[in-house]
Amino acid sequence: MNSFKSITLILTLAISGICIFSSCEKDESSKPLTIGGQTDLAKNQVGSTFTGITYIGNDGPNIDADMEVVKFENDIITLKVSIPVIPAILGKVNPLGTFILGDDFMRNPQKYLDGNGNLSTEINVFNSSEGVAIISPSGKQQVIMKYDAKVNESWSFKNEDTERKYNLKTTYRSTEDDYDYVFFKIKVVKIEMTSEDPEIDKIVIIGNHKFGLVGIQTMFKDGTVFNTVMI
Repeated sequence: MNSFKSITLILTLAISGICIFSSCEKDESSKPLTIGGQTDLAKNQVGSTFTGITYIGNDGPNIDADMEVVKFENDIITLKVSIPVIPAILGKVNPLGTFILGDDFMRNPQKYLDGNGNLSTEINVFNSSEGVAIISPSGKQQVIMKYDAKVNESWSFKNEDTERKYNLKTTYRSTEDDYDYVFFKIKVVKIEMTSEDPEIDKIVIIGNHKFGLVGIQTMFKDGTVFNTVMI
């Protein structure tokens, strides 16, 4: 069974786990990509909790983040996300937030940050045996992981507020157990998300059909790398 382990996606797609919190719409130039699959998963049940760790560079501090399923209805789960914003990442919060959310992150920070400046928000997610998709405010899937994706398979979508385009492409698919996960090795699919941005180079989303999202790498143009893993 697939399990949703996507703090990753919030601490790096939102700081980083975030398209995600925004109102992104599928790029109309191509057929909308959607996924199906089984959603009656143990990790989708209300009350399920997850913890992820994001490492800042090679020698920097790490951040623990928490997620909880607070609603499961019509195959969609609502995740409450809580992520501490520590001094070491203050300079990266706005670039990441703007990359994913556009100007709304700067205009309405209260939607995403609590009174202490920490990330605190909710997102709707379709998590299934086939992959993971964030649900936009209009109810459409924004697919960020597809477990059966082939190398070079690609798709895209736009932020409906800013018209920023996000391109996703499958860059790697294991043929053997070659990815270190906890105490063993597993097969993975790696999907790169890119967009024209002055500070962020790309975000790499890593998934496994059994364990769900197992890692996310956020790569900044200044050489800084955020590595998020699920344990």
